[in-house]
Amino acid sequence: MTRRQITISVLIILLAAVIRLVFLDIKPPHFDEGINGWWCDQMAKQGYYAYDPDNYHGPLHFYVLRVFLLAFGRNLWALRMPTVLVGTLTVGFLFSFRRFFGYRVTALAALAMAISPGFVFYERYAIHETWLVFFLILTFWGFLGWHYRVTPASVWASVLGITGMILTKETYAIHLMAFAAASFVAWIMSKIVRGTQPEAPTPIKVPWQTFTIGTLVSWPIFAIGFGLIWFLISHANANAATVAPDEPGEVGAPSFVQGLSLCVFLGMAIAIPIAILLSRQASRRSDDEQGSVNLPWLHLFGALLVGYFLIVFFYSGNFLNPRGLLGIFETFKTWTKTGVDSAGHGKPTYDLFSLVPHPLRHFGPLASFARLKLNWYWVKLMVTYEWFSVLGLLFSLRYLFGGNSALRYLAIYGVGVLFVYSIIPYKTPWCIISIDWPFLFLGAAALVFLWDNLPRFISVVVGLGLFGQLAYKSYALNFVHYDDPKQMYAYVQTYRDYRKFVDPILQKLRSDPAAKQHLRGLILLDSYFPIPWLIDEIRDVGYYAEGVDKWPKDLDADFIAVLDTDSQDVEDRLTKRYFVETFRLRDGMDPCKAYFKYDTFKDIFPGRNPEFDPSTRPQE
Repeated sequence: MTRRQITISVLIILLAAVIRLVFLDIKPPHFDEGINGWWCDQMAKQGYYAYDPDNYHGPLHFYVLRVFLLAFGRNLWALRMPTVLVGTLTVGFLFSFRRFFGYRVTALAALAMAISPGFVFYERYAIHETWLVFFLILTFWGFLGWHYRVTPASVWASVLGITGMILTKETYAIHLMAFAAASFVAWIMSKIVRGTQPEAPTPIKVPWQTFTIGTLVSWPIFAIGFGLIWFLISHANANAATVAPDEPGEVGAPSFVQGLSLCVFLGMAIAIPIAILLSRQASRRSDDEQGSVNLPWLHLFGALLVGYFLIVFFYSGNFLNPRGLLGIFETFKTWTKTGVDSAGHGKPTYDLFSLVPHPLRHFGPLASFARLKLNWYWVKLMVTYEWFSVLGLLFSLRYLFGGNSALRYLAIYGVGVLFVYSIIPYKTPWCIISIDWPFLFLGAAALVFLWDNLPRFISVVVGLGLFGQLAYKSYALNFVHYDDPKQMYAYVQTYRDYRKFVDPILQKLRSDPAAKQHLRGLILLDSYFPIPWLIDEIRDVGYYAEGVDKWPKDLDADFIAVLDTDSQDVEDRLTKRYFVETFRLRDGMDPCKAYFKYDTFKDIFPGRNPEFDPSTRPQE
């Protein structure tokens, strides 16, 4: 890179970092952030993260959050900093694609990602999708390296990229299948219309016979070995449980079938690296083929072992919950159900048509696919917020007729992922960033194409319009309307109004740290996150979502949160004076009321008279 290119790259990365860092805690904690933070608190109590494929994503995010919360305290900055750092790192990593796309394309794509409304919005709070995008891009870079000229870096990037995806979110399966399908389609298209190669592909020399035989021989040996180890560990744990059954982090013992499945999986995990070592020896003994290159076998061996170790370590709850390993497979049962069931997150307004014609909807196996409809929700998000990506989506058509082969592969992959996500009924808007990133490269390629083939002022005007739209939308969304339900990205977003309930409690804890031991709270709401994480320091807080008949008899707590529609039932049973605030927790919920006991919070509301006084209540 030239000095000018280095300067531009550094400025874009700094811009990305500043936009993601400034006023990081201005946006209220999201519903999912509250759950993620609460799970980190549970990790601290039991010693590991108990992976549950029915409810939550992969374990990596929780472990990283736990480290940051432990190091920097329980606050929004610590909770959000990991995704800010990963998001900024992703912008910087885009510059590594100059080998395949050229510097102009990578710099424009990096600038678009740096200021994109969606990427900034979702990288400024603690959810999994930011990690998935980073690992997707890392995997894609590794795959391109395998195609053009395999290096140790491309081997590690592809293996650890796939590992990271598996540790992050179950939707990695969609992307891996899309990568594979795009490879096949790109190969077919290259036979019809040949594209231009950024560099000459070098064939890889692999002794497949040795690799296959080595795998098949090693697999049962290691599967049996792990079975014996499992039996000994299970026996030891059973004896230990009789001595200390209440110890945190108690090992969950899988059934015989589950244990056998794990042993088979772990046997394969070790058999493949062993076969790789055998293949390395075989390739050394054979003559080199003209123009081919041997794999960096030792690097592939090491990368696979590291990847396997990370998967086993995190899914097993740092070896304290072996049952969690089963979630690697069980998650697809839940995921496939989600794939055809919107679970309250469907967007039928944007449905176009069913993939199954009406006459065939009741025909055998096609009946189960009748509910899958092509939906333009993701395109609507792009049209609303991401004009740069819309240009990239349109420019994808150009690669039907040739062009850079690496960008052609990316275009096929990007359109394929967009199609799959469009027919899955379950839609949450943060998925847009794992769909959108290929179109940033393609939008950048479109601007370069305009610059090279039309009068340059046209590309300048188009570029300024696109980047101006991104900047305006990003500012309005991330720093002004971040909790406005009219913003499609602000989904299940907590209102800033939540401070009316939470801030007096936190202020009380700051003025009287001992209050966390004796304060009593009641949260009488059906949906209450992120409140549990925000006030987790208080020992005595009851959560009652079942209804009025399930509430405790004594409602005279130090603080209470209840739906406004249920507030009269609360007041009928209160015997103390209370300050009262009305607040909204999130879109889709009725207004709530907060009650703060006068005797407890009178120092927090100096000079204010309590709004509720039971002595003024009409007598029956």
